[in-house]
Amino acid sequence: MRSPRFVRFAALLLPALLLLAGRAGSGPLSPAEKREKAAPPAAAARDSTVSGAGLLSRAGAERDSPSSSTALSKELDNSRQTALVTAARVAGECVVSIGAERTAYVRRGSLFDDSFLPFFFEAPVYQKYRQKTPYLGSGIALDKEGHIVTNHHVIEGADRVFVTLPNGKEYEAEIAEADPIADLAILKINAPGIKPAILGDSDDARPGEWVLAIGNPFGAALGDPCPTITAGVLSARNRFFRTMGEVPHLYEGMIQTDAAINPGNSGGALVNALGEVVGVNTFIFSESGGSIGIGFAIPINKVKRMLEEIRRYGRLRQARLDFTVIDITPYVMQSLSLSASDGVLVYRVEPRGPAMKAGIKRGDVITSINGRKVQTRREFLTHVLGTPVGETLRFEIVRQNKKTQTNYEVQAAPVK
Repeated sequence: MRSPRFVRFAALLLPALLLLAGRAGSGPLSPAEKREKAAPPAAAARDSTVSGAGLLSRAGAERDSPSSSTALSKELDNSRQTALVTAARVAGECVVSIGAERTAYVRRGSLFDDSFLPFFFEAPVYQKYRQKTPYLGSGIALDKEGHIVTNHHVIEGADRVFVTLPNGKEYEAEIAEADPIADLAILKINAPGIKPAILGDSDDARPGEWVLAIGNPFGAALGDPCPTITAGVLSARNRFFRTMGEVPHLYEGMIQTDAAINPGNSGGALVNALGEVVGVNTFIFSESGGSIGIGFAIPINKVKRMLEEIRRYGRLRQARLDFTVIDITPYVMQSLSLSASDGVLVYRVEPRGPAMKAGIKRGDVITSINGRKVQTRREFLTHVLGTPVGETLRFEIVRQNKKTQTNYEVQAAPVK
């Protein structure tokens, strides 16, 4: 009979023997298992994710192993193929270069010819010549029919317009339609196999999302006709600008971005991470002329409406105003006992038109359009005539010192 002390010793030893037997059956722990056993849960989770830095470390450690090096190269290559890289490749095929030929006039006369002296005593003689500027700006291919959108200021005053595709081929373009106020122009080329852009929904553009500004300012001048690409974020939406230069412009609902829009990129594409075009790059704020991260693009939905007008009516219908407004001068203020000079005065209203249906009357003072203040007749006309036909504008009116609002539907002007 065994002593109680031996029994107690055996009871303590048996579990240890069983544990050792199980370990021996499964073999020794691998270094990875040892690390997994030693590491706490959070550390194990971190080890399971291979970062870019980890890939590079592995590349250095495994460069002597051909099989490991090949697998790692594929893994590194896959990590470079981001959504923005894919978007740049897809949208870049649709961004073209725009050039133009313009007629210029120079005064004939030189210090080195016989006409120099008569130059001072006779009426100057001007000589006409054509100058071709091959690369002025950029454009976006809209469809397989060859419609291309660019900014109107890119082709303004051009006698002939040329388009260079990313494959280096050049085509002469016709101006299918232009809207100087909106600063948009639709060109048409006959280019079989042209690749159209994927047009997104600019109303769904989200501040903070990544975007690419793609332009083609050089064409084939640098030996490679492919476009240039800059990246940034969509900074804001619904920016509003109204310029009153020689050609007034109305920029409504503009998209702001910090992606660099450099000279020659006007008319190029603002693209989201899905490869969809959401805007037409148009202008920047800058004191130096270079990008400081404040650029603006026309929403692509405005271009889609413009293209639909051309397809449906064969032209871009012009807005018609069936009432007349005048500036409120000090004389007008005194004559009509007006309390302020803000807005424009309705001088005449055509009978049975949309203005009369909207309740607009002679003597009304229109102070704002869609919440935007108007100070002069030119501002008012720029806003109304720059609005697509069929859209509705909200006027704020002062009538007999009382404020009211009315909706005015923009009508198409008759075809002449």
